[in-house]
Amino acid sequence: MLAKEALNEISKNEITNNFGKQVVLNNKINREKLAEIIFNNPEKKKELENLLHPIVREKSTNLFKRYVEEDQKVIIYECPLFFESGLDPK
Repeated sequence: MLAKEALNEISKNEITNNFGKQVVLNNKINREKLAEIIFNNPEKKKELENLLHPIVREKSTNLFKRYVEEDQKVIIYECPLFFESGLDPK
């Protein structure tokens, strides 16, 4: 959910500059084409992660703060790339 939101926050120009014009269709990111590119090119995957992870990190931090303020008793956070994205507390 947060990664999808983050992808929409990255400018279309930045996406096309990094991944080509074919990843934007009707002014929307063509996620299937983007996935095809990044899963066949580790360098492009890393580029996308470098764009997404800071935004996801900020969004998740803001959510955690809000949940703590609301005194939520349980927070479940699913993050497939927890360590790779630098979210683990050091």
